[in-house]
Amino acid sequence: MKIQVFISLKKGVLDRESQEISATLKRLGFSCTLGVRQTRIIEIELDDMPLSEAETIVEQMCKKVLVNSVIEVYHLKTEVEKNSRMSSPNLPGRDFADHVSPPFSGILNKTGSL
Repeated sequence: MKIQVFISLKKGVLDRESQEISATLKRLGFSCTLGVRQTRIIEIELDDMPLSEAETIVEQMCKKVLVNSVIEVYHLKTEVEKNSRMSSPNLPGRDFADHVSPPFSGILNKTGSL
């Protein structure tokens, strides 16, 4: 079983890196960009166990180690199926290699890894 933890800064917390990304996109002609927020994704693989128990354990991990609750928020996504392909969190079910921009697409092997 895999559980993904999506961690981002709380609204109102200054995120200079995201601001710089947004400014760079606008300078490159992407004027439709209203804003950018980054999210860290931590994927945790667990032994087989009831879903509620797994979520409780990962919640404890978040509170004790993974998340700085003063400035960050998080949510969990559970992936129960085995042998699943890596997919983009914003485009479920599609392979990561399908979404790589042209400069990098030539360096991926057939499995989608670098």
